[in-house]
Amino acid sequence: LLGQMSLVGPRPLPLRDVERFDPWHHTRHQVLPGITGLWQVSGRSTIDAFNDAARLDLYYIDNWSLNLDLDILLETVKIVLFGNCSFKKMKMATFASAFAAIGAELFPVAKSMQMVT
Repeated sequence: LLGQMSLVGPRPLPLRDVERFDPWHHTRHQVLPGITGLWQVSGRSTIDAFNDAARLDLYYIDNWSLNLDLDILLETVKIVLFGNCSFKKMKMATFASAFAAIGAELFPVAKSMQMVT
């Protein structure tokens, strides 16, 4: 972690994936990438569409706080130690609000990002 990565943040992706980004996906590159993130603790293996994962990254960027980072780190440790069963039992308030906010806010953000590029 020589200043190039953070503990929590959007995960870096292979270049082959970055080449297929829509313009609004590049917002995730405005912050340091992380070892773990909201996408990883929100059921990464159950999120099929990349746009859904990107929305979680944008939610994280827009709503960053020390408490959010601590929640994500705690959930990461639970998942590593106990597997995905921890995901089913975790407090969903933070993550449920992320999904609710994403639906209402993402599309205006995506449209404005396309105009900026």
